[in-house]
Amino acid sequence: MAVRMYARGSDGVVAITDAAADETTFQSYIDKPLKNIDKVYFHSNFDYMKLASKFTASITLPQRNREQRTESSKGKSSTYDIPAAGTQRHLLGSHALGYIPFATSVRGANQVTPTAPIQTVGASQRIINVEMDENSVYIYESWSTYQYNLSAITESFTVWVFRNPA
Repeated sequence: MAVRMYARGSDGVVAITDAAADETTFQSYIDKPLKNIDKVYFHSNFDYMKLASKFTASITLPQRNREQRTESSKGKSSTYDIPAAGTQRHLLGSHALGYIPFATSVRGANQVTPTAPIQTVGASQRIINVEMDENSVYIYESWSTYQYNLSAITESFTVWVFRNPA
């Protein structure tokens, strides 16, 4: 389908829409963009999110050690692995917007998605997520270890923070 760009000087409306079979249908795309949202690619009356900031930062996630327990009974001792788990929040950067904004981030070339493991050794695993408050961006780390340590790793993140629409 052909695409048409339109700019109306009388009120400043600008739109990019599918081309319509007739002028009446096209004017409906311009005058009633929500009703025709499947035909509208851009409309100046819509509130779009604006980029507030973009930054890249690296953090080192520390080594997470397996845990073992030793028990003694009748003069004999036995050592065995036990599951261990924990969480930690790491400061990645500041946005200072005063509210919790929408943001997206990548680790290298991969988007950061919740619960996607970034490190696995046997049954030991580390996952991360991006977390925000009114002023800062964090990496929220969750790990579990069993039989194997998780070595320290350094990761680089690029974060795009968006302003709320006006």
